[in-house]
Parts: sequence; C-alpha cells; structure tokens
Amino acid sequence: MGNEESPVRASPEERDAAEQTLRTAVVDGRITLDEFGDRIAGALTATYRQELVALTADVPAVVQPSVPAKAREWVFGVLGGDDRSGRWKVAKKTRVVNFMGGADLDLRSATISGPVTEITVVSVMGGSAIVVPDSVEVEPSGFALLGGNDVQLTDAPAPPNAPLIRIKTISIMGGTDIKRA
Repeated sequence: MGNEESPVRASPEERDAAEQTLRTAVVDGRITLDEFGDRIAGALTATYRQELVALTADVPAVVQPSVPAKAREWVFGVLGGDDRSGRWKVAKKTRVVNFMGGADLDLRSATISGPVTEITVVSVMGGSAIVVPDSVEVEPSGFALLGGNDVQLTDAPAPPNAPLIRIKTISIMGGTDIKRA
C-alpha cells in the first residue's frame, strides 16, 4: 500500500515555465486561444507539479515552428461576405475590407502567429463582427462616420502575459462590433 509518492508542491518557477510553454504553444498554433485561456488559468492556480504536467503534457517544452507564420492576410467582404471561424491561423497583421458586405472573425478557436496580432477593419456601407476569447488582451481603437463601432469587452483582466490583439476600425456608413464570447 505504501508505494504511492506524495504530491510535490509546484514552485513559482515551475508555474512560470508552464506558463511560457503554454504561451509558446498558442503562438505556434498547437493550442487554440480558448484552450490557452483554460490551461493558463490552471497553471496560475496549480498547487502541485502533477497539475502542471497535466496542463503541458501534450505540447513540447521547446517549440520549433515547422512553417513560418504568415505576416499579412487580407479578408474581403465586397458585395457579400467572407467569414472566418473554427480553427484557423490569424496572421500577425490581418486586414479586413468591407464594401457593401461584411466579414466576421471568430477568434475563439483560432491560433495566432505571435504575441501581438493587429487586425485592421475598414468598412464602407458594410461591417464586421469580431468575437475574442477571454484569454487575450484586446486594445480596440477606431473611428466611425455615419455609422458606429461597438465594443463590448468584460472588465475581467486577461491572464498575465496573455497574447495581445490590437483591433483598429474605420467605419463609414457601416460599423464593427467587437465582443467577448
């Protein structure tokens, strides 16, 4: 009966290492932003080493990206739509152009290309809806003329060192909605 080892408490350094492993995994596209949020919350509150091992067991400690990340991507909603949802890779700089149409972006299951992602949305008589998970920091900014941009983010802070998504919007007779899931 006495062969079981007692659990060993995790040190702050071990929690930091797990956090770094998870940050690297989300940037490399191995886990989604939603998975990152769940796992980082567990890593920050872990009491025992075994909890940290369970959170990082399926991602390598040192990640070597096999495919270089796209630096720029264009999404067009011209007289129609071009929506992105599910598991997709968001480029470091994503540009959305809407003209009498729309392009919606759902980032909850997306993977990102770096610690900072910039999304710029230009809408003329059209618009976009952007859904972001709680696991990222969001910096919205924008301008609207004869239209409107609506930002609905929670007051809850993102995890420490969370990926940053900057969303810039320019709307003329249109608009962009930014909200948390």
